[in-house]
Amino acid sequence: MARLGLILGVGLLAAGLIWAVLNAQAHPATLTKAAAQTSVPPVEPEPRASGVAPSTAPGSALTSVPRKSALPRPAAPVARLSPSSLWLGRERSGTFSLSCTGRCEITSASGTDGIAVTGNRIRIRSPRDFCDVEPGVHRGKVAVRWTGRATGDGRTTGGVTTGGGTLTMNVAWTVGRATDDGVLMADDRGARSDDRVLTADADGDSPSDCG
Repeated sequence: MARLGLILGVGLLAAGLIWAVLNAQAHPATLTKAAAQTSVPPVEPEPRASGVAPSTAPGSALTSVPRKSALPRPAAPVARLSPSSLWLGRERSGTFSLSCTGRCEITSASGTDGIAVTGNRIRIRSPRDFCDVEPGVHRGKVAVRWTGRATGDGRTTGGVTTGGGTLTMNVAWTVGRATDDGVLMADDRGARSDDRVLTADADGDSPSDCG
């Protein structure tokens, strides 16, 4: 009986070993999800750029980088007339120019009595009656209205700044006294000179003697 029990025990042990081998071949070992998660080392976060603190929107995993601050606008344009004053002497016309820190243009211009302005050209109107004009140095003013714009360079300034205004220029010219053989002119000090110049009036006729 003891020998029979020993033989049965050995048989059962051998059968168990054979079953274990067959079962292992039919079901190979797999890595469980939990084991995979525990075996993967944690990923270190990337270092952030110096001086930039990204912000996270609520309820979102995306980060937003703050925008660069806007550049200041350029200074308003400044304009000037050249020349600043105009001395015509015996001439009856002249020109001027407008310049500014940016781009500018003349919108309109006007002169006091006796001065006509067209664009950047000044003209002294001929008197209807030359005898009513007092000899000497006559003076007037020209008002020039302008508008302009200054554009930023994109490095230190940005955008566009507009500007405008009115510039004033003094104008002076000489007027002589009518004589029998011409017009006795006055110099820049208002004194009479020795030059006698025949000058036509507004109608193209020679001036008459004012007596």
